Amino acid sequence: MERRRLLHAGAGLVAASVVGPVLGPAAAHARTADGTGAPGAPGPESRAASAGTAGHCSGPAVSTYGIATYTAAIVGMTVLGGHAYVVARGQNPPLLGEIDLASGKLTRTVRLTRGEGGWAATVSGGQVYVGTYPVPDLYRFDPATGSVTRLGTIGPSGGFVWCLTTAPDGTVYAGTYPRGEVWEYSPATGVLRNLGVAMPGEQYVRAIAADDRYVYAGTLPLGHIVAYDRATGAKRSITPTPYGGAACLLARGGRVVGGFGRSVVDLAPDGSDARVIPIPAAERLVDAITSTDDGTVYCVGRPTGTVYRRDGDALVPVAAPTPLDEHRALFPLPDGRLLGGAGSGRLWWLDLDDGGSTTLELIDTAMAGPDPVQALTMGTRGAVHVGGHFSITTHRPALGTSRRIPVSGEPKQMRTAGDRVYAALYPSTEVLELDPDRGRVRSLGFIDNDQQRPTDMVYARAIDQFLIASAPPAGRLKGALTLADRGETAADRVPRRDHGPERDVPGPGRPAGRPDRVPRR
Repeated sequence: MERRRLLHAGAGLVAASVVGPVLGPAAAHARTADGTGAPGAPGPESRAASAGTAGHCSGPAVSTYGIATYTAAIVGMTVLGGHAYVVARGQNPPLLGEIDLASGKLTRTVRLTRGEGGWAATVSGGQVYVGTYPVPDLYRFDPATGSVTRLGTIGPSGGFVWCLTTAPDGTVYAGTYPRGEVWEYSPATGVLRNLGVAMPGEQYVRAIAADDRYVYAGTLPLGHIVAYDRATGAKRSITPTPYGGAACLLARGGRVVGGFGRSVVDLAPDGSDARVIPIPAAERLVDAITSTDDGTVYCVGRPTGTVYRRDGDALVPVAAPTPLDEHRALFPLPDGRLLGGAGSGRLWWLDLDDGGSTTLELIDTAMAGPDPVQALTMGTRGAVHVGGHFSITTHRPALGTSRRIPVSGEPKQMRTAGDRVYAALYPSTEVLELDPDRGRVRSLGFIDNDQQRPTDMVYARAIDQFLIASAPPAGRLKGALTLADRGETAADRVPRRDHGPERDVPGPGRPAGRPDRVPRR
């Protein structure tokens, strides 16, 4: 694959998914020797600076090497006519991309005004609506004119518009964090109004759906379903008991169906006739859900990335177009195929008859851009390893080379041992071993028992193990301290121990109890 040289952190790029751009020193008190990309001898201006010339800083020159990591990860996704619309994650301001579904090509991109991404997207009246973070704005994009309009802000700074849906009459509804509110926007009148907190104590409205009479809010962390009467604004919980945190929701054919905790829940609009379908043991939650014209429900599981078809009270596996990936949305297409959007920046088209699929890698398009660094560690022979959204990039400044390796999550913690790199991923808690010379990734397993975010990681050389501190999903406090053995195999699960009632584990440097030990092999 072609390599590209990037000199500025703000540069746009189109890059290969495995072999990344070559990063050369930028002109920041630095020069290069013989065009190799390696830091060269300082030029006259740098020597003058080192000598303490007036007006210049003293000390050694500083070399910058451009983009540390780049991404085409997506969050929000929707479909309008023959196009899909996706919102990039981690790019500031957010980038909205339009993909022609017939050709499978990116046709244009548009920048929103502010923010770092947009988890929420829907369509109404031929317009695309996007909800952003960490400023919870609501935007409207007109595909006919290419214009973007910010309609309003629906929460405090640091907040999220987590979800959007459209009622049959075109009214748009939004669910937010941290106030756990439902908002309503009327395209006909231009009025934006707050319908209030869904459930006291629940900070997230994580999933939302609407029919002719009600708008349904799925909350997190407990997983209530709250029905708002669209005419009167009155609301009530239709949840007999909380089902676990909401992930996705739809209202079709007189039923409300969604992914909650480790179940798919199907109930009547008043909460009666509830059916709770356990998800397969390999899955932690259902990322996205949809139904076809004949009422068949399809969903996709995390972490395996498997698409399931509901058959009675069972979920039957269909295919895994992008294994081990998170998913943002599913859409049935007029030709009978299923369209999916994966968090890593992949769109796929699945033939439901034979299970075959095709994939578009957005990292190979103009959706790619600079990515906030998630983790950073030094390796052997001067290598620098950088964790980004769904990738680890290895830079070798002395050689002027970089290599991007896809992984199935965000490396929140990274350390080295010997010539290997070890990463603990969010949100799966998978622990990976990377051989940066060969680009090979090996799984050591997952931290189970309701953990989600690795918060610290230390290599204990004396026992050749990693100590990993972790936190549970939002709204819970039972953290864990885990010992992971470098010799464990991909099939092994990494155990852990709770450390006290309702308290998080800050990091291995501050012990909070006696951790489980993983037997050496």
